[in-house]
Amino acid sequence: MSSAEQAPAAAATATETTEAPSLLDQVIKATRPQSEKEQERAKDYFRQFLDQAVKPGQVVSKDVETNIKTWIGEIDKKLTAQLTRSCTSRHSRSSSPPGGDCTTW
Repeated sequence: MSSAEQAPAAAATATETTEAPSLLDQVIKATRPQSEKEQERAKDYFRQFLDQAVKPGQVVSKDVETNIKTWIGEIDKKLTAQLTRSCTSRHSRSSSPPGGDCTTW
């Protein structure tokens, strides 16, 4: 085999062994994570989101805007609960938390 014939064969072999990044990897890259840890955290969050979106019995409206608003509402509820727990634990440890009370958020 001549060197001219070997080059395309080598390129084909290299192409076969290199996988294209998954859609999830492409989405994570688009978020421009600042570190490997941040990249893994974002990937985990997207996986959790996707798991919830395709969970059996999950009702998905045909109206995309309604779906997004519903998901944002669920995220807001969870964040509010976390912040409330955090604020409550800070107040129980100190009579005057740094930065004032939790209502200044």
